[in-house]
Amino acid sequence: MRILITSPGPEAVDLVASLSARGHDVVAIPLITPERIDSPEIKLEGAQGFLATSAEGVRALADTIAVRFFPIFAENAEVAKAAADAGFTKINVAKGDASDFASLIENTVNPDSGALVHACHANETTAVTGMLANMGYAIRPLKLYTLKRADALPHALLTDLKAGAFDGSVVLSVDEARAFTTLLQRAELEHLVKDWVVYATSTLASAPMRALKVGRTVVAPDPDVETLLAVFDQDLANPPKPEPEPEPEPEPEPEPEPEPEPEPEPEPEPEPEPEPEPEPESEPEPEP
Repeated sequence: MRILITSPGPEAVDLVASLSARGHDVVAIPLITPERIDSPEIKLEGAQGFLATSAEGVRALADTIAVRFFPIFAENAEVAKAAADAGFTKINVAKGDASDFASLIENTVNPDSGALVHACHANETTAVTGMLANMGYAIRPLKLYTLKRADALPHALLTDLKAGAFDGSVVLSVDEARAFTTLLQRAELEHLVKDWVVYATSTLASAPMRALKVGRTVVAPDPDVETLLAVFDQDLANPPKPEPEPEPEPEPEPEPEPEPEPEPEPEPEPEPEPEPEPEPESEPEPEP
């Protein structure tokens, strides 16, 4: 299977290695590039922990501050792995669902104990921050990087797309899915992916691809690469059976032509009425 990966970062590198080891032909062409913000405004006073919704956010946080003893709340296993690699020790992991993430925080820390510092990119919006705010938590965004999107499809990718070189793609984040969808629509090439299978880490990550009307979308139950690979292997081992083509409906038999109605017999002409007989002439009376 020839697979396109448009995600940046170490996660994409690991994914390429894992899929290549399985014998697949993998092409990695990132469509978004994280760029760090110079001198971000950092306020840790009155904070009680970090909120991390992406692995890139964790890496940017680790490069910016030296604090490692704060608890860090990771949205999923992939983010938790990045936190562990960065040296954080108090890591709390959710399952990737916003409700589960909010429940994890609610059951671990009190809103009155301080703010939660959200390591995020400049334009990031997540459901969990809104939920936590409604629950009384103070969320303090710490904008550490931006995501620069490609202005157009790279020439190599455009050539491969037009040649029908891919069977599908693997999507790790909603940002890369938005970038690919936008650039493909801008080039008016949506028809090139109508037979693709898209494997995604979450329903959110796959959502922008629905606009492209790809052939099939497979979503992992947990938003981490290992779970996604397990779902990928299972799907290839047990592909869905194609739906049988409906049998053509028999052509209706032609209706018999109606027999012509018999012409009505002409009505007989009425017989002419007999002419009245003339009255006899009266004889003249005799003279006296």
